[in-house]
Amino acid sequence: MGSSLWMPLARAETHGHKISRGRGVYLYDTEGRKYIDANSGLWNVSLGYAEENIMSAVKEQMERLYYVNPCEFTTETAERLADTLLSLLPEGMSRCLFTCSGSESIETAVKIIRRYQILKGHYTRDTIAVIKHSYHGNFYGGMSASSYERHTAKGYGPLLEGFAEISVPFDRECSPDRIMDTYGSLMYEELNRIEASLAGVIIEPVLGSAGVIPIPVEWMDRLMEYCRSRDIPVVSDEVATGFGRTGRMFVSGRLDNPPDIITMSKGINNGILPFGAAAVSDKIEKAFLKANEPLFHLSTQNCNPVCCAAASELIRLLTYNDEAVLDRAEGTGGYLEEQFGKQLKSCRIFHSIRRAGLMIAIELKNLQGGFLSSYELFSLKENIKRNGVILEWAWVNRVTSCLVLFPMFITGKEECDTILSVVSGEIRKLARRMGG
Repeated sequence: MGSSLWMPLARAETHGHKISRGRGVYLYDTEGRKYIDANSGLWNVSLGYAEENIMSAVKEQMERLYYVNPCEFTTETAERLADTLLSLLPEGMSRCLFTCSGSESIETAVKIIRRYQILKGHYTRDTIAVIKHSYHGNFYGGMSASSYERHTAKGYGPLLEGFAEISVPFDRECSPDRIMDTYGSLMYEELNRIEASLAGVIIEPVLGSAGVIPIPVEWMDRLMEYCRSRDIPVVSDEVATGFGRTGRMFVSGRLDNPPDIITMSKGINNGILPFGAAAVSDKIEKAFLKANEPLFHLSTQNCNPVCCAAASELIRLLTYNDEAVLDRAEGTGGYLEEQFGKQLKSCRIFHSIRRAGLMIAIELKNLQGGFLSSYELFSLKENIKRNGVILEWAWVNRVTSCLVLFPMFITGKEECDTILSVVSGEIRKLARRMGG
């Protein structure tokens, strides 16, 4: 008899592959098979399974205090984490709110944007712009903001109103140094069309679910400058990119004009507990203070001290030795990019590699130069898993068809070489089956 569990994003009768334990970069199933997790769980287990320092921090906090009502009380653990996060974020961020997921962080940001415009007396500004093919979560606010796989939201409506798409500055056939020639002016044209009603903009610095599409820093800076001159808050959704995933703590630190809100989750505490955060700028805080108004947002486990303790220890491990862990992650990403390029150079279905730190996409094509089908990609991913490597895939119609890897920061050369051998080998097998 099967399990009564209904898995996320699955039909009710779907039965998942059972995992019994994990250690380091490896997962072990109930039948004794071992896998290298090159997907870091769901992009959140950056420092590996059974990380002893974080488990010890969790145990210590649980023995001392594992819950208080966040509406009535605070804890030293939560306040210390908030201070630590603000010290790592761009200058000008002044407050940090804690949530239970990346989706909730985005819900909070949407509420803050809309209330901010009301507090400023801009009663007709209620439209939030998002980048086409971006993903911002699965709650109603995040699902409404998400352009990625929008067809999956059909039948769950009505969704929230007031979201508008702007073009993603990406074309897989266009070199990165030419992207601004095409998409720089287009951004202004699209924003100008909705300027009168524009309340805010939400961007993913690197589109993760859509296949590791890095947004050019110049494009983001231009958008920030445009919005700042019009008092339009910008949200940088760093749920996937935060906490070292791109080789630095946050992508927002690279920008000349920092955002007004930064949302976080995923790698915030190594996947041990459900947790997220949203940091807001001094400008946002002052608007609420001037109006003498609270932020109407709460979920029961906000500021949970055990979650906060795990996050504080994760950050300590990332930064305790002059960010040596982040340097190693960038080096690992560079090695994988270089070696995949060499091993797949002559493969007729290999197109290119995109990378931001340890976010890696292997772009594939069919023998005519077009996009692989979603079925071919899914089958390829499953064959790779059967050979002991866990990764994901992304397919967006006429935009990308790729395998996606989010390796753990602790992945060593031996594990990297296994990943390279298995993934490259299966891609070449697919090419041969296709006649290439």
